[in-house]
Amino acid sequence: MRSRKIVVKGPRGTLSRTFKHLAVDIKMEGTRKIKVVKWFGKRKELAAVNTVCSHIQNMFKGVTRVCAKFLSTLMFVVKFTKPIEEISKNLYHKYLFLN
Repeated sequence: MRSRKIVVKGPRGTLSRTFKHLAVDIKMEGTRKIKVVKWFGKRKELAAVNTVCSHIQNMFKGVTRVCAKFLSTLMFVVKFTKPIEEISKNLYHKYLFLN
């Protein structure tokens, strides 16, 4: 950690992020604590402190845990009361992004 640049190394790789656009102090306290401080800040500036803390926590999670996302499929049944061309035309417009 140097000049608001955070580098996190772990078993799953290395992540780095710079926070130079925010006027906050970032310090290491011991080996397991990081302190983020904003002096004399307004309400929106103080919200940046929580944002930085959340980013750092997510970086730790990213290099230590396995991330997996499972997508479920959507099934539906169509009764053929209309001609197939008209049904397929309507379904194409309504359900184009479902698959």
